[in-house]
Amino acid sequence: MKYIEKHLKPIPGDAAIAFGGVWLKEPFRVKITWGEILRRIHNGRVTEPLRDQAVWSIIRGRAKSADPPLGKLSAHRLRSGFVTESGRQNIPLGEAMARTGHRSVQTFIGYYSSAEIGNLAAARLMEADKPTK
Repeated sequence: MKYIEKHLKPIPGDAAIAFGGVWLKEPFRVKITWGEILRRIHNGRVTEPLRDQAVWSIIRGRAKSADPPLGKLSAHRLRSGFVTESGRQNIPLGEAMARTGHRSVQTFIGYYSSAEIGNLAAARLMEADKPTK
């Protein structure tokens, strides 16, 4: 399997629309067809890939300007939110892990928010079924 195919993470639906704009159109306009997708646009020119710190700075700024503000985000919190929400929506483990790129189930599960454990069906396994009469 080619490197590009192995690491391909398609972005469908609403996420693609939200992400679309300049961030996706400009690299293709200037014929950048592989490599990092988030790149600096300076004076109308698409240049080098954004550094991790620049991406986090943008995300944090957007989080603060959201209504209501989302607070300080981190890579861990974003991963944890994705893993927790995928579990909540019963997304198969393999599909969610393919999206995050995790190869270890143990590492992946480590991102699951323990605050959600009490809301899971597994927490209610020992509850007695009450007959309805």
